[in-house]
Amino acid sequence: MNGSLSSAYLGKAALIGRVNSGKSTLFNRLCGTQAIVSPIAGATRDRIYGRCQFSEDQWCEVVDCGGYMGITEADFWQQSKRALFESKLAILLLDGSMGYQSQDGELGLWLKKTITPTLYVITKRDRSPQGAEAEFYNKMPYLTDPIAVSATTGVGLAILKQQLSHRLAMLSKKGSSHHRMDHEPPFQVTIVGKPNSGKSSLVNTLVSENRVCVSEEAGTTRDPVDVQVRFFNQSYQIFDTAGLRRPTKVSGSLEKQSTSMSIKLIRQSHLAMLVVDASCGFTDQDAKIVRLAQKAFRPIVVVVSKWDLVKNRDPHQQKNFLADLRSAHLASLRYVPIRFVSAVTKYGVADLYTQMEQMVRMYHKRISTSQVNQALQHIISRHTPHLVGGFYKRIRFYYISQVSTAPPTFVVKCNVTDALRPSYKVYFEKSLRAMLGFDHVPIRIFYRPKDPQHSFHRSTKQKNRL
Repeated sequence: MNGSLSSAYLGKAALIGRVNSGKSTLFNRLCGTQAIVSPIAGATRDRIYGRCQFSEDQWCEVVDCGGYMGITEADFWQQSKRALFESKLAILLLDGSMGYQSQDGELGLWLKKTITPTLYVITKRDRSPQGAEAEFYNKMPYLTDPIAVSATTGVGLAILKQQLSHRLAMLSKKGSSHHRMDHEPPFQVTIVGKPNSGKSSLVNTLVSENRVCVSEEAGTTRDPVDVQVRFFNQSYQIFDTAGLRRPTKVSGSLEKQSTSMSIKLIRQSHLAMLVVDASCGFTDQDAKIVRLAQKAFRPIVVVVSKWDLVKNRDPHQQKNFLADLRSAHLASLRYVPIRFVSAVTKYGVADLYTQMEQMVRMYHKRISTSQVNQALQHIISRHTPHLVGGFYKRIRFYYISQVSTAPPTFVVKCNVTDALRPSYKVYFEKSLRAMLGFDHVPIRIFYRPKDPQHSFHRSTKQKNRL
C-alpha cells in the first residue's frame, strides 16, 4: 500500500473461515481490489492485504487468508494464524449457503481460546436457505450478533463496515495504535518467473520470514503477495507473483487470473526481478518476460536462483553461464543486470538489496540540462549523424533535455525526426546511458523537430530511394 499513515488508521482485521466461504469476494468488496475468486476450494493460500476506507481519513487494513481445511499444521493455515496474531480483530466468515459445518465449530472454539475479539459474519445471504442463521446459533452458542451479508449483491456491507470501524475504534482506545509505514511511498518490486523457479523461497529469504508458502508443487502462489521491508533508508514493497507459463500451456480460469495479475504488476511496479532456475537455464519464456518489462520501460534484474544445486561448480562456470546468457538471449539488453543467488545458503541475496538500491537511484535520477547537453556534444563528436538521402543534408541535433523520471525520459530537438537510422538511435541511447549513469535501467528518448513548421519531410519517392 502506498501513502502516509494518518492518525485515523484503526489497525488490521483478518478474514478467517473455511475454504470457499466467500473471503476473497468479501475482501474485494471491502477493499476495492482484485484477489482471485474461484469456486475451487483453497484458491487463496497466502496473506493478501488491502485497505478498507471508512471515511475520508479513517481506514483499516483487511487481511485475506487461506481457508481452513481442518489440518491446523498445514503451511497455508499457518499463514492464517500469523495474520490473526498481528491483527486486532478476527472476522469469522460462516457460509450461509452451506449451513453449519463441523469446521465452523472448530474455528469458533479455536478463536475463543485465543481470546481474540471476533466479529461474526454470515456470508452469501442471497443464497442462504431459510433458517440458516438459527442453525449457527444452535451449534455455536457463543455466537453474538452475526451480520448477514452478500458480497455479490452488496446487501449488509454498509452495516458490516460500520460495525468493523466501531469495533476497531474501541480496540484502539484500549491499546496503542499500531502506527507504522513510511511517509514516502515504498519502492515496488515484482518477483516474476516460471512456476517453481524459486520465487517464493527468494522472497522469504529477502524478508527473513516464512512470509509466503513454499512447495515442491508448481503453482503454489496464486494471488500476488506483497511484503513491506526496509533496507537502510529505502522501503520496499515486494510482490511474489504466480508463475508465468507459455500462453498455450495456461489452463483454467484460476491460472488465467493469476497470469493476468502478474503481468499487470510488472507494468505497474517500479522494478521487476526475473527469477531463473539455474538447473533449467534461461528459456524463451524468460526472454518474453524480459521483453514485457522492456516494453513497459521497467527496470528488470535477472536473478539466477538455486545456484547451490548446480553440480561441479568452478570459478569459471558462473562467468561462462553469464556470457552464454548475454550472447544468446540478452545481446540487445546489455544494461540488464544479472545476479546469482541461493535462497538456501543465502549466497548473493544481500547483494540484491544493493542492486535494487542502485536501480532506485537510477530510475529516479534527474540530470541537469547543461550536463545532458555536454553529453550530447560528446556523443555527436564521436560519431557524426549521417546524411539525409535526397536532401544531401546532415542531421543536426540542437539540444536535449530530461523531461521526467521513472523512467528517465529525454527529448532531443533536431532538424529531422523521421530519417534517423535505427542503428544510430541504438548508438545514441547506449552512449547516453553510459555517460549519464543509467547503467542498469531503461531510458526513453523522443526525437522532436525544433520548429515543426520548418521541419522537412521526405516524399514517398525519396523514402523508397533510401
